[in-house]
Amino acid sequence: MPRKEWVPQNPYCRRSKLDEDEFNDVMASYFLELLQSHTRDYFREYTANTSWQTWHRQKLPTRQAIGRYYEKISQYIWERFIVCHNPIFEKEDAFDELIDLVYEKTNKISNYDELYHSFNDFPFYIKKDKITRSLMFHLLSSRSKIIRGFKREVFYLEFSRVFFMCAVIETLNIEFQSIYSVNELKKSYEITWACVRMLKSFLMERPL
Repeated sequence: MPRKEWVPQNPYCRRSKLDEDEFNDVMASYFLELLQSHTRDYFREYTANTSWQTWHRQKLPTRQAIGRYYEKISQYIWERFIVCHNPIFEKEDAFDELIDLVYEKTNKISNYDELYHSFNDFPFYIKKDKITRSLMFHLLSSRSKIIRGFKREVFYLEFSRVFFMCAVIETLNIEFQSIYSVNELKKSYEITWACVRMLKSFLMERPL
């Protein structure tokens, strides 16, 4: 008897049970977690009052399931847009100095030029010797305070999310008054949905 063919529920993630609208919500919450500090429990509360139950009667995703989706998205960004372009990011200690800078254990990065200028146009709005004033640093530092520090072995996943958001902001020329204004509600939603649209365009070509 032939095996029943699996029909994807959405075009962005092959094995997901979520439909397209639901996966849009997951992608949006992935970026809002960074900008608005929305927790994964907050996302579950949000879905309880939307189409997830009222229209589709979809069983709400667990906190662990949401986390797995977030990790898959970050891993996708890491593999497709970061490490494949420069093998230096594969080094085990590639981010050690950046993490120490976030934790205020140091005030400079010795391999700054080699690491963060390794791409032609690395999208972090950073100038030499002013990395702590960058959007990249602001997002990583804010996130570190919320989760009380990064696990070094998975820091690259957090870095990937920040990288993608900064890249979208630069690509689309999204304007903001200061690095802190990206956390304002209206601006954060503008950035979030711009990131979702950009991510969807890539996932249509090569889904998770």
